[in-house]
This record gives sequence, structure tokens and C-alpha cells, in this order.
Amino acid sequence: MSKINFFPLFLPEIKEMITLRDYKSLRHFLTQVDPVDLAEGWQALSREEQSVIFRLLPRRLESQLFEELEVEEQQALLDGLRDSSVQSLLGNLQASETSQLIRELPEKVVHRFLGLLKKAQADSVTPSLQFSEKSVGSLMRTRFITIHKDWTTQEALERIRVNTRLRHVDEIYLETIYVADASERLVGQVPLKKIIVAPRGMKVDQMMEKRIHQLNPESDQEEASNLFKKYKLTSAPVVSQEGRMLGILLVRDIFKVIEQETEEDFAKMAGTQAGLLSRSIFFITKTRFPWLIVTCLGYFAVGWVVNHFRGTLAKVIGLTSFMPLIAAMGGNVGSQTATAVVRGLATGEIRSLSRREVILKEICVGFFLGLLYGSGTGLASHLIYGIQFGWRFSAVVGLGMFASIMAASIMGALEPFIFEKLEIDPATATGPLITFCADFVSTFTYLSVATFLFMF
Repeated sequence: MSKINFFPLFLPEIKEMITLRDYKSLRHFLTQVDPVDLAEGWQALSREEQSVIFRLLPRRLESQLFEELEVEEQQALLDGLRDSSVQSLLGNLQASETSQLIRELPEKVVHRFLGLLKKAQADSVTPSLQFSEKSVGSLMRTRFITIHKDWTTQEALERIRVNTRLRHVDEIYLETIYVADASERLVGQVPLKKIIVAPRGMKVDQMMEKRIHQLNPESDQEEASNLFKKYKLTSAPVVSQEGRMLGILLVRDIFKVIEQETEEDFAKMAGTQAGLLSRSIFFITKTRFPWLIVTCLGYFAVGWVVNHFRGTLAKVIGLTSFMPLIAAMGGNVGSQTATAVVRGLATGEIRSLSRREVILKEICVGFFLGLLYGSGTGLASHLIYGIQFGWRFSAVVGLGMFASIMAASIMGALEPFIFEKLEIDPATATGPLITFCADFVSTFTYLSVATFLFMF
């Protein structure tokens, strides 16, 4: 039977089976559900229903579901399980997943879980805990297989069989087998499919790939994500300074990091944080308040500019009809530019380019955008108000639009680098400030050009 992909649609049926205590049917039903789909509908279940479902799942699906849940949901499940069940569950998890969970738990609860882990399992978790939370070492998996370069294909296959049990085959990474020398230093890697089809007597070093993209356990996770994206990797070995393998990093693990960082960067660009919806009203208000007050105070300055040029506006009232458009275009262009630069800083794309090159490129883009929109807006304003106000009015609108977009592009390109230099997170500070700054400069420029042209 094909797997069910839309688990939330079946919630009423699941709840009914739990109410009727029809656990046999429910157990059979759950074997057809993908753990990812189950995790998506998890919050729609009560704590009691979650507990029942979790206990009915086969061990393999149980650990897969647990890895898909949020940390708070994992903790809630563990609190309701017996020590024997917790021991079994933690034993089936990857070391990186267990260490991540332990980092989030209160200290007294950590001692309980570490005590429940068997010595071999605890030894596999401890290395991950030695590294910082944002490091490659905290994400690495420790269940992999190494073979020696002098072995034959037959000997390599025998090593794989001995070190892998059929019921635990999903827990060990087997797509790539890593090759070590006599000193246990990593010297190569070979896909498992090559070992399977190679002649029995063929030496491992004859088929292995010697060019390896490897990682240091102390490296930042962002650096690892850039390596995976650049070389389109599915896995990478984590190696000590002595060249010995400590673990492996898989693309699905680093993909989670990329998703989290992307969410955080977009939230920061709006002056907030990711994952706020589940927090208290007071906490959300406190998080959003600081940068919004800066923006609010900034718009008092915009109001001052408008008031300062009230004489010009009184003479040519038609100028006011284009102020929102010019300010909005400047703000949008500035935000686009700033977002591109902040994203480049976050992903490491800018590292391959000089900062001067990035700034000049964005300014040139602003120049051409300003030229196009300035010309188009000037022409449109002439068609509407040309007879009433003459050519000066059209020139003011066109030049104002051009100057607004140019100024916004310059600010959007410079601000992230300035904040980075000041050791302020560019993603947090740039978004809220760029809008009011662009509005201020565009309004001031627009009305200044108008005042100058209408003086003559």
C-alpha cells in the first residue's frame, strides 16, 4: 500500500480509533503514515493521544518521528515515557539528534537521560556535546563504516556485514564507505555500489576516490552549508587535526540548518525573530518594539521635511500626488538592494567578491532603474499635469524619482556593510531602518529639486 501523504485529513479517524480503543487498527494504520506527515499534524493531537500513538509506532518509525518533532514536543513526550522506553528511544537516535536534545534540556533532566544511555551509546553522544552548538561537530553522525585501503573487495564487504545488523541498517550511513590507512587516517572514499560490483580480489585503493571534501568539527555550520551547496555534496566526513574520522555530516542535516538560518534572516529583516508565534504576547511585543520605535521616530523627521517645504507644496499642489509614489519606489528599491546584500553576507556569496565590487554593482543597478522609472514617471506626469504646470513639473517628478532610487540603492548597498563593521547584525538592523531612510532622502530630494526649479 502506498504511503499516506496528507495525515491531517485523517485526524478525525485517528481520534475515533483512540476513543474506541481500537489499537490494533490504529497500529496498522500508523505503519502506512510517513513520520514527516505525522509530525506535521502532531500539534492537532492532545497529549494523551500523542502518547498513545507514539507507543503504538514500530521502533523504526518511532525514532524517525521523534527526530522530526520540535524540541518542546520531544521533551513533552520524554516526560511521559518510562525509563525503559526512553532508553530504547535514545539508543535508536543519531548521536547528533540526542546531543541536540540534551543541550535544550534542564540540567537535572540531562543527568537522568545520560544515566539511561548505555555506555556505548553515551560514548557516541559525548563527542557531539564537546563542540559548540553551531559547529559541525554538534551535527555530525557517528554511525558509519571505514575500511582499509589494502583490503580486497571481499574483505571490505565482510567488514560491512559484520558491522551492520539488518534491523539497524537504517541507522548506519552506508552510501559512502570511507577508507583509512594503517594509522587510521582518512585517505579516500568509495561508494558502496562500487564495492558490490567490483571483482572480489580488487584492492580498495584501486577504486577509491582520493579527492575528499572534508570538514573540521570546529567549523561553523554556515561554512559547511556553503561547501555542500558549492560542490553539491550529499555527505562529507568530519576529520580531526590528525586526519582521523570523527563522524559524517549529511545533506539532510545541514539542510535543516539552512532552513533555520533562512527563517531567522527573513524575520530579522523585518525587525523580529523566527519562531515567535508560540511565545507570550509580552515577549513578542518586547522583541518587535526596539526597531519599530526607531522607525517611528524617523518618520517624525520625514514630517519635518514636508513641513519645511510647505511653501513649495502650496505653490504647486500637484507635487503632493507624486510624493507617496516616489517615497514607495525608493523604499522598495532600497529594501531589494539591502536584502540582496544581507543574503550575500549570510550565504557567503559576497566572500568571493570584493565589497567595493558589490557596492558599485548595486549603485549601477540603481542608476539604470532610476533612469528608467524617472523617465517613465516624468512622461506620465507631463501627460497628466503638463498643460497646468508646464515642463518644470514633469522635470521635478522625473528627477525626484531618479534621485530617490539612486539614494536608496546607495544606502541599501552601504548599510549592511556599515552595520557589519559596527558588529551589529545587518539582518536585524537594515530592514527597519532602510525604509524610513529611503523615505526621508527621497522626500527631501524630491522637494529640494522642486524648490530649486520653481525658483526660476
